[in-house]
Amino acid sequence: PRTMVTHTWSNTFSNLVAAVFADCLVHATFDSVLALMGSQEGLEELQRRLEPQAKRTCWICALSVNQHATICSRTRKPQDSTGHDIRLCGCCTPKHSSGDECEVNKFDDMMAFLYVASPGLRQLVALDPRFDLLDRIWCMAELVEAQKLKLPQALNLISPAVLETHASQLRSVDIRQAHASHPEDRELILSKVKDPDAFNTALRDLLFNPTVGLFAVWPGGGGPMVQAASALVDSAGAMAGLAIAPGIASM
Repeated sequence: PRTMVTHTWSNTFSNLVAAVFADCLVHATFDSVLALMGSQEGLEELQRRLEPQAKRTCWICALSVNQHATICSRTRKPQDSTGHDIRLCGCCTPKHSSGDECEVNKFDDMMAFLYVASPGLRQLVALDPRFDLLDRIWCMAELVEAQKLKLPQALNLISPAVLETHASQLRSVDIRQAHASHPEDRELILSKVKDPDAFNTALRDLLFNPTVGLFAVWPGGGGPMVQAASALVDSAGAMAGLAIAPGIASM
Protein backbone atom coordinates (compact mmCIF):
# COMPACT_ATOMS: atom_id res chain seq x y z
CA PRO A 1 0.00 0.00 0.00
CA ARG A 2 1.00 3.59 -0.57
CA THR A 3 -0.85 4.97 2.44
CA MET A 4 -1.69 3.63 5.89
CA VAL A 5 -4.90 5.23 7.13
CA THR A 6 -5.37 5.85 10.85
CA HIS A 7 -9.04 6.29 11.75
CA THR A 8 -11.50 5.60 14.53
CA TRP A 9 -14.36 3.13 14.29
CA SER A 10 -16.77 5.64 15.83
CA ASN A 11 -16.49 7.69 12.65
CA THR A 12 -18.98 7.12 9.84
CA PHE A 13 -17.80 5.08 6.88
CA SER A 14 -18.74 7.92 4.54
CA ASN A 15 -16.45 10.32 6.43
CA LEU A 16 -13.61 7.82 6.28
CA VAL A 17 -14.01 7.25 2.55
CA ALA A 18 -14.36 10.99 1.93
CA ALA A 19 -11.11 11.67 3.81
CA VAL A 20 -9.27 9.05 1.76
CA PHE A 21 -10.66 10.44 -1.50
CA ALA A 22 -9.82 14.00 -0.45
CA ASP A 23 -6.26 12.93 0.30
CA CYS A 24 -5.99 11.39 -3.16
CA LEU A 25 -7.15 14.70 -4.62
CA VAL A 26 -4.67 16.63 -2.44
CA HIS A 27 -7.45 18.39 -0.54
CA ALA A 28 -6.79 19.38 3.08
CA THR A 29 -10.46 18.90 4.02
CA PHE A 30 -13.08 16.38 2.96
CA ASP A 31 -16.28 18.42 3.24
CA SER A 32 -16.48 19.10 -0.51
CA VAL A 33 -15.84 15.43 -1.31
CA LEU A 34 -18.52 14.36 1.16
CA ALA A 35 -20.97 16.69 -0.57
CA LEU A 36 -20.19 15.11 -3.95
CA MET A 37 -20.81 11.67 -2.48
CA GLY A 38 -24.38 12.70 -1.67
CA SER A 39 -25.73 12.50 -5.22
CA GLN A 40 -25.38 10.34 -8.32
CA GLU A 41 -24.12 13.30 -10.32
CA GLY A 42 -21.60 14.10 -7.62
CA LEU A 43 -20.37 10.51 -7.51
CA GLU A 44 -19.85 10.54 -11.26
CA GLU A 45 -17.88 13.78 -11.01
CA LEU A 46 -15.84 12.35 -8.14
CA GLN A 47 -15.11 9.21 -10.14
CA ARG A 48 -13.86 11.36 -13.01
CA ARG A 49 -11.54 13.33 -10.71
CA LEU A 50 -10.21 10.19 -9.02
CA GLU A 51 -9.56 8.27 -12.22
CA PRO A 52 -5.84 9.22 -12.34
CA GLN A 53 -5.51 7.74 -8.83
CA ALA A 54 -7.38 4.52 -9.61
CA LYS A 55 -4.42 2.26 -8.81
CA ARG A 56 -3.47 3.98 -5.58
CA THR A 57 -3.68 1.58 -2.63
CA CYS A 58 -4.37 2.15 1.06
CA TRP A 59 -4.15 0.05 4.22
CA ILE A 60 -7.31 0.52 6.31
CA CYS A 61 -7.69 -1.73 9.33
CA ALA A 62 -11.46 -2.09 8.93
CA LEU A 63 -10.84 -3.64 5.51
CA SER A 64 -7.29 -5.01 5.72
CA VAL A 65 -7.77 -7.04 8.90
CA ASN A 66 -9.95 -10.16 8.82
CA GLN A 67 -12.76 -9.00 11.09
CA HIS A 68 -14.31 -12.49 10.97
CA ALA A 69 -11.29 -13.72 12.92
CA THR A 70 -11.62 -11.00 15.53
CA ILE A 71 -14.83 -9.11 16.36
CA CYS A 72 -17.61 -9.97 13.91
CA SER A 73 -19.65 -11.74 16.61
CA ARG A 74 -19.64 -8.89 19.12
CA THR A 75 -20.33 -5.17 19.25
CA ARG A 76 -19.86 -2.49 21.88
CA LYS A 77 -23.19 -0.84 21.07
CA PRO A 78 -26.45 -2.12 19.56
CA GLN A 79 -26.75 0.44 16.75
CA ASP A 80 -24.45 1.88 14.12
CA SER A 81 -23.72 5.57 13.52
CA THR A 82 -26.87 5.93 11.40
CA GLY A 83 -29.15 4.45 14.07
CA HIS A 84 -29.65 1.06 12.44
CA ASP A 85 -29.44 -2.11 14.51
CA ILE A 86 -26.14 -3.95 14.13
CA ARG A 87 -26.57 -7.55 13.01
CA LEU A 88 -23.88 -9.75 14.49
CA CYS A 89 -22.16 -12.27 12.26
CA GLY A 90 -22.80 -15.95 12.89
CA CYS A 91 -19.83 -17.33 10.97
CA CYS A 92 -17.81 -20.20 12.42
CA THR A 93 -14.39 -18.60 11.86
CA PRO A 94 -12.34 -19.03 15.06
CA LYS A 95 -11.88 -15.74 16.93
CA HIS A 96 -8.51 -14.68 18.34
CA SER A 97 -8.24 -11.64 20.60
CA SER A 98 -4.70 -12.41 21.75
CA GLY A 99 -1.76 -14.65 20.97
CA ASP A 100 0.12 -15.45 17.78
CA GLU A 101 -2.99 -15.94 15.63
CA CYS A 102 -4.57 -12.61 16.59
CA GLU A 103 -4.43 -10.02 13.80
CA VAL A 104 -5.02 -6.93 15.93
CA ASN A 105 -2.40 -7.09 18.68
CA LYS A 106 0.69 -6.54 16.54
CA PHE A 107 0.16 -3.06 15.12
CA ASP A 108 3.77 -2.03 15.76
CA ASP A 109 5.12 -5.11 13.96
CA MET A 110 2.61 -4.57 11.17
CA MET A 111 3.69 -0.96 10.69
CA ALA A 112 7.36 -1.94 10.72
CA PHE A 113 6.63 -4.59 8.08
CA LEU A 114 4.73 -2.14 5.86
CA TYR A 115 7.57 0.35 6.22
CA VAL A 116 10.00 -2.20 4.75
CA ALA A 117 7.63 -3.82 2.26
CA SER A 118 6.21 -0.56 0.88
CA PRO A 119 8.96 2.00 0.22
CA GLY A 120 7.51 5.50 0.37
CA LEU A 121 4.73 4.48 2.75
CA ARG A 122 2.95 7.43 4.38
CA GLN A 123 0.30 7.83 7.07
CA LEU A 124 -3.02 9.57 6.57
CA VAL A 125 -4.77 10.64 9.77
CA ALA A 126 -8.47 10.68 8.85
CA LEU A 127 -9.69 12.85 11.71
CA ASP A 128 -13.39 12.47 12.46
CA PRO A 129 -15.57 15.58 13.01
CA ARG A 130 -15.76 14.96 16.78
CA PHE A 131 -12.00 14.33 17.08
CA ASP A 132 -12.71 10.97 18.76
CA LEU A 133 -9.54 9.70 17.10
CA LEU A 134 -7.44 11.61 19.63
CA ASP A 135 -9.20 9.77 22.46
CA ARG A 136 -8.62 6.27 21.05
CA ILE A 137 -5.57 4.50 22.41
CA TRP A 138 -4.90 2.52 19.22
CA CYS A 139 -4.85 5.69 17.14
CA MET A 140 -2.54 7.48 19.57
CA ALA A 141 -0.10 4.58 19.42
CA GLU A 142 -0.21 4.49 15.61
CA LEU A 143 0.56 8.21 15.42
CA VAL A 144 3.65 7.92 17.59
CA GLU A 145 4.83 4.70 15.94
CA ALA A 146 4.58 6.36 12.52
CA GLN A 147 6.66 9.25 13.81
CA LYS A 148 9.24 6.82 15.13
CA LEU A 149 9.44 5.17 11.70
CA LYS A 150 9.74 8.65 10.15
CA LEU A 151 6.75 8.08 7.90
CA PRO A 152 5.41 11.18 6.16
CA GLN A 153 2.19 12.05 8.00
CA ALA A 154 -0.81 14.09 6.87
CA LEU A 155 -4.08 15.19 8.44
CA ASN A 156 -7.43 15.40 6.73
CA LEU A 157 -10.33 17.16 8.48
CA ILE A 158 -13.93 17.78 7.52
CA SER A 159 -13.38 21.56 7.70
CA PRO A 160 -11.24 24.17 9.52
CA ALA A 161 -14.20 25.09 11.73
CA VAL A 162 -13.92 21.90 13.79
CA LEU A 163 -10.54 23.03 15.13
CA GLU A 164 -12.11 25.85 17.12
CA THR A 165 -14.95 23.60 18.27
CA HIS A 166 -12.60 21.01 19.75
CA ALA A 167 -9.83 23.24 21.11
CA SER A 168 -10.20 22.06 24.72
CA GLN A 169 -10.26 18.42 23.64
CA LEU A 170 -6.99 18.88 21.77
CA ARG A 171 -5.32 20.46 24.78
CA SER A 172 -6.12 17.48 27.02
CA VAL A 173 -4.68 14.64 24.93
CA ASP A 174 -3.47 12.00 27.42
CA ILE A 175 -2.89 8.32 26.71
CA ARG A 176 -3.78 7.46 30.32
CA GLN A 177 -7.30 8.75 29.68
CA ALA A 178 -7.64 7.21 26.22
CA HIS A 179 -10.28 4.60 25.46
CA ALA A 180 -10.54 1.35 23.53
CA SER A 181 -13.53 -0.73 22.51
CA HIS A 182 -12.29 -3.60 24.65
CA PRO A 183 -10.41 -3.36 27.98
CA GLU A 184 -7.77 -5.86 26.90
CA ASP A 185 -6.79 -3.60 23.99
CA ARG A 186 -6.22 -0.68 26.33
CA GLU A 187 -4.19 -2.83 28.69
CA LEU A 188 -2.06 -4.08 25.79
CA ILE A 189 -1.11 -0.58 24.63
CA LEU A 190 -0.51 0.78 28.13
CA SER A 191 1.71 -2.20 28.92
CA LYS A 192 4.04 -1.04 26.13
CA VAL A 193 4.26 2.54 27.38
CA LYS A 194 7.09 2.79 29.89
CA ASP A 195 6.69 6.52 30.53
CA PRO A 196 3.18 7.94 29.92
CA ASP A 197 4.34 11.52 30.53
CA ALA A 198 7.06 11.20 27.88
CA PHE A 199 4.54 9.61 25.52
CA ASN A 200 2.07 12.47 26.04
CA THR A 201 4.78 15.07 25.53
CA ALA A 202 5.86 13.43 22.29
CA LEU A 203 2.29 13.10 21.04
CA ARG A 204 1.53 16.76 21.76
CA ASP A 205 4.76 17.77 20.08
CA LEU A 206 3.82 15.66 17.06
CA LEU A 207 0.45 17.40 16.87
CA PHE A 208 1.23 20.96 17.95
CA ASN A 209 4.90 21.71 17.39
CA PRO A 210 4.68 25.22 15.86
CA THR A 211 7.19 24.36 13.14
CA VAL A 212 6.72 20.70 12.21
CA GLY A 213 3.57 19.60 14.06
CA LEU A 214 0.79 17.98 12.06
CA PHE A 215 -1.55 20.91 12.63
CA ALA A 216 1.19 23.43 11.85
CA VAL A 217 1.97 21.89 8.46
CA TRP A 218 -1.66 21.06 7.66
CA PRO A 219 -2.45 22.84 4.37
CA GLY A 220 -5.72 24.13 5.81
CA GLY A 221 -3.89 26.21 8.40
CA GLY A 222 -4.44 25.81 12.12
CA GLY A 223 -5.04 29.44 13.06
CA PRO A 224 -5.03 30.91 16.59
CA MET A 225 -6.37 27.75 18.21
CA VAL A 226 -3.39 25.69 17.16
CA GLN A 227 -1.03 28.45 18.27
CA ALA A 228 -2.64 28.32 21.70
CA ALA A 229 -2.47 24.54 21.81
CA SER A 230 1.20 24.73 20.82
CA ALA A 231 1.90 26.36 24.17
CA LEU A 232 1.48 22.89 25.65
CA VAL A 233 4.79 21.96 24.11
CA ASP A 234 7.62 24.02 25.61
CA SER A 235 11.22 23.64 24.57
CA ALA A 236 11.86 20.95 27.17
CA GLY A 237 8.79 19.04 26.06
CA ALA A 238 9.88 19.16 22.45
CA MET A 239 13.22 17.66 23.40
CA ALA A 240 11.46 14.96 25.41
CA GLY A 241 9.38 14.20 22.35
CA LEU A 242 12.52 13.09 20.54
CA ALA A 243 12.96 10.33 23.09
CA ILE A 244 9.58 8.72 22.61
CA ALA A 245 10.86 5.46 21.16
CA PRO A 246 12.18 4.16 24.51
CA GLY A 247 8.77 4.95 26.02
CA ILE A 248 7.18 2.04 24.18
CA ALA A 249 8.76 -1.23 25.17
CA SER A 250 8.46 -3.23 21.96
CA MET A 251 8.68 -0.42 19.43
